[in-house]
Amino acid sequence: MNIKSNKGMFLEEIINRTILYYSSKNIAYFEKRNIPFKILKMINEKTFVGLLFSKSTVDYTGIYKNTHYEFEAKQTELETFNFKNIKSHQFEYLEKVSKYSNSFCFLIIYMVKYEKFYLVDFSKIIKYIELNKTHIINIDQLKKYGYELEIIFPGILNLIEVLNKINS
Repeated sequence: MNIKSNKGMFLEEIINRTILYYSSKNIAYFEKRNIPFKILKMINEKTFVGLLFSKSTVDYTGIYKNTHYEFEAKQTELETFNFKNIKSHQFEYLEKVSKYSNSFCFLIIYMVKYEKFYLVDFSKIIKYIELNKTHIINIDQLKKYGYELEIIFPGILNLIEVLNKINS
């Protein structure tokens, strides 16, 4: 198995379990966005040839307590995270959406080495980059600028608890 092909799968699985749990309990609705592609040729049931017809925006979208959410999930095996790992069109998208009044944009960053998840408000990312003149953030700075997410219940992040804290 190619390990690089599964990079980020743990984080995605945790987030997908989390959003499914909140949806099944009618607490909040979030969904993973589909990649915009067109199937050109089916080879068999599991194999096809396709064409990506536009750039994707971000990984997830949703609604909770009359607020619209957009977020991207990233992970790093390094001791730092580089915000340049966010594609430029995704960065621009988050910047645009975050300007609307009932919208909240953020990143969920999984620091593999520390086995820690952080939610970082996109507006704080912009301020961090401007203030520090760098796109690189370490775990101590993530603790300062972000919110640690914890795994509660089997494989569920305490996302709603943190969103309530941020929006109170």
